[in-house]
Amino acid sequence: MGKIFDISLRSKKILFVPIAVIVASVSLFAVSLFRSEVSTTWYGYVVGEDRRIYSVNLETGGLEWVSQELQQIGAPTEIEINTEESILYIASGPEYSSGVWNYVPLLAVKINEEADIVYESWIDPNNPDGSNNANGLSRGPAVYSVRLSQNQQALYAGFSHESFQRRTILNPATARIIGQSDAFISKEYEFSPDGTMLAEIYPGITRLDENGAEEYLSIILARDVETGEIVLRTEHPNNENLYPPWGSTDDHFIHVRNEPRQNIYRLEVYDRDSGELLGMYDEFPESVKAMYSQRHVTRIPGSDNVAMTAGNEVLVFNGLTAELVKRIHVADVRLTEVVVSDKPPSRVTH
Repeated sequence: MGKIFDISLRSKKILFVPIAVIVASVSLFAVSLFRSEVSTTWYGYVVGEDRRIYSVNLETGGLEWVSQELQQIGAPTEIEINTEESILYIASGPEYSSGVWNYVPLLAVKINEEADIVYESWIDPNNPDGSNNANGLSRGPAVYSVRLSQNQQALYAGFSHESFQRRTILNPATARIIGQSDAFISKEYEFSPDGTMLAEIYPGITRLDENGAEEYLSIILARDVETGEIVLRTEHPNNENLYPPWGSTDDHFIHVRNEPRQNIYRLEVYDRDSGELLGMYDEFPESVKAMYSQRHVTRIPGSDNVAMTAGNEVLVFNGLTAELVKRIHVADVRLTEVVVSDKPPSRVTH
């Protein structure tokens, strides 16, 4: 009898373990399914001419947060974001209306409620602390472009001064200069997978003038990031095959065409293979066309949508059709480009 009882217990234990594993597996699957169904909230960050950082909810269109005024900002030119560390890089030039020098060309700011300064950088290796700002020059140094590398280990900063202009590579955590580049590294250019090349893609256009129609072929340039040398140049009739030389997983090419002389400022979406123009948006106010506006789109990860600024608004478009999805008024000031993150400003604990 005892032996039979022992065997029965062992049998129950043997049966119990698989059931527990099954229950645990089902629970994990349910949690995983629940998480996959929870959509990510994306936030857009911009900097205004009033020296404040603004955060907007790109889904609801609501204004989420406004920072304190940061006196270190001059006339903001471009921004970049490290989404992992929630650090915003703000590039500035002098305030031309007043000609003042009391600004920092490159500012790294923690995206939290206090907008804590991570570091200030003057970029210029001959003037690392900005102490010579009162030297009587008619205009000060400016960082006019800023972009992180794909692995976020390098920050490319376009720096200009009265006596020179250079593209400087910085350690994004410390602002230490780690190299130089002779290539202009703009946000609309596409990095190669290894980060050593850049592709510039210019879709063609047909224009009408007094002599009739004139067609401009699309051109793709591939540059060496370090030297700026053009290593490949190809022309593409009918805008066909709008891919960088190393290819792309994205079959749609989104282009912001900015040609002030022709009074053209519009968003265009192309099929990369056929070159077909799938959609276009050109209903921007004349005031936006006349001023500096974002010259590229900012992709919203996990979505077909893209965002860009126009004047004092953030606009969200469908990146497949160029249809305007949302118009978000931010503030009554001109804004920089918009960058996106899935993290809202964090709370500061003391």
